[in-house]
Amino acid sequence: MNRSLITAANTMGQIQIQLDTIANNVSNWNTTGFKKTSASFSELLYQEFQPNRRVDYEVGRDTPLGIRTGVGALVSTTDILHRIGSPQTTDRSLDVMLNNAYDFLRVGVPDGNGNVQVRYTRDGSLALSTLPNENGLVQLVTSEGYPLLTDGNEPVYLPADATGISIRSDGTIYCELPDNTIVETKLSIANFSRPQLLQKMGDNTYALQDLEGTGIQVEDVYRILGAGEGSIAQGMLEMSTVDLGEEFTDLIAAQRVYQLSARAVQYSNDMLGMVNSLRK
Repeated sequence: MNRSLITAANTMGQIQIQLDTIANNVSNWNTTGFKKTSASFSELLYQEFQPNRRVDYEVGRDTPLGIRTGVGALVSTTDILHRIGSPQTTDRSLDVMLNNAYDFLRVGVPDGNGNVQVRYTRDGSLALSTLPNENGLVQLVTSEGYPLLTDGNEPVYLPADATGISIRSDGTIYCELPDNTIVETKLSIANFSRPQLLQKMGDNTYALQDLEGTGIQVEDVYRILGAGEGSIAQGMLEMSTVDLGEEFTDLIAAQRVYQLSARAVQYSNDMLGMVNSLRK
């Protein structure tokens, strides 16, 4: 196959990944706590030709001898940019914002096999489940309906008739009952020292990558914050880190590269057509 066709086809396929990444960022520009993803490129393997074997002819040359011909680009990584989004004041008692970029709320997500998987989120738009259990308790859940967890991996329950809910900076929750009794519980907050090991799992949640075979221990990746630790702000939400201006600029650049690669395919096809039409 013509080398230019291979190079253009490889690049177009990788640019499509970048376009999908940009589209996902744009679609979540108004999602609470969403972190944008950026695609990084690297060069695929290349072939080196050395038609000139006379090294003495290349005196003073700084680059390697011969000609290097690549076969396109490759999306090497898609990095999650963990930076804090703009704060928005809501004055809603169940809205919280994590002021540390590497703090995450721990939530329980069903895995489809009857088990609950621990995931992580920065979506602080919390709510109380509408159906109380037999003890008159309701769960504290995310906007997607996933229950918040305690440090013991149990769902966070609050009395259905609780009022005056107050959430402290370390995730401790205080609420008052009609008989003036104070009920206390605590949100579980994970602080990541290696946030690059998190991967997006949908519904604005993250999961820890499989560490098997990496030599990295879980305790080296994150720790559960204790009493007095944390930086939660009640009555506020963290906005998405997506900048529409940046995204549309990257979109235009990616489209131009895609068009260039498509044009290379067209030119290669025209040249092959000319070869096929040659007559002796």
